[in-house]
Amino acid sequence: ARRVVMSVRNNNGYDAWRKLRQQFERSVVMREAQAMSQFTGMVNRRAQNPTEARVMMLELEERARRVEGLTKHPPDERQTMSFIMGILDSKTLKHTIHFQDMKKDVSELKKKVMEFVNLTMTSKGDPMDIGQVEARQNEYWEKVVDDDWEDEPGEM
Repeated sequence: ARRVVMSVRNNNGYDAWRKLRQQFERSVVMREAQAMSQFTGMVNRRAQNPTEARVMMLELEERARRVEGLTKHPPDERQTMSFIMGILDSKTLKHTIHFQDMKKDVSELKKKVMEFVNLTMTSKGDPMDIGQVEARQNEYWEKVVDDDWEDEPGEM
């Protein structure tokens, strides 16, 4: 960009802008086309289970934001809804059937899909589980058990 601006004679700002636009305009259009292609290409894959559907929903949301960032317009809601129905696994599709009407809001469908897939995900003993307290001793994490209660329940 600097080379293009410096090549303009007589410090003509309009000419510099025109040359910059000619140089970089095509790449903007190509980036928009590529983003739309990646967004619409999501429908070619179908999730196999709710966990995979969750990952694909997050990816779809990210690609929709990218399209909106490049084109300054969000993707069409009906198109987005059809893409969501195309990527969902059969189990999630069955449980969200009431929210897949084209007259419904796409954000409501997204919310219900994410609620379902988050409820069906299995926990693998994540160390961030609420209520789980551990202390590090040596090189291993051990559960902390606090049995030193001095007051009995009900006594004050």
